[in-house]
Amino acid sequence: MLHSLQHSCRSALSIRGVSAHVQTFTGALSRFLSPQPLESVAIRDTYQGDAILASDDMLWIRSLSPFSKLTLLHILRGRPGDRYISLQGWELLDAVRSWSLLSDLRMHALKHMLMLQELVDLIISLPHLAILDIDTTVTLESVEALFFWRR
Repeated sequence: MLHSLQHSCRSALSIRGVSAHVQTFTGALSRFLSPQPLESVAIRDTYQGDAILASDDMLWIRSLSPFSKLTLLHILRGRPGDRYISLQGWELLDAVRSWSLLSDLRMHALKHMLMLQELVDLIISLPHLAILDIDTTVTLESVEALFFWRR
């Protein structure tokens, strides 16, 4: 069930709703909306059932790839602990390559937190990034490895 859909000036899209099949909706977006003008996508999925498969997250994230002019992408899932975005760090890095203009990226409730090196790679791959709100694991070992890798 879709609670609200806001699409203003053909450049921003805000989706809030409950769905076990988010990829069906985002797939329809990529087929029926012209990707050129869309600059902002905010998805708040409050679905709390168990019907979503782990692979579904990559499918619906990938269906947003045609929107290469995105500057803002927010993907928020339910309450923390209820639902997770089941992307691996490499999958997220692969997805963001389509959105080089992204300046604001927020993803809450990643099932697999990014490792520090993945976070650095993400930041490097998004030269316009100004706001980043994403779950990351930082350990002493990862800091040391990053320090020695950068030498």
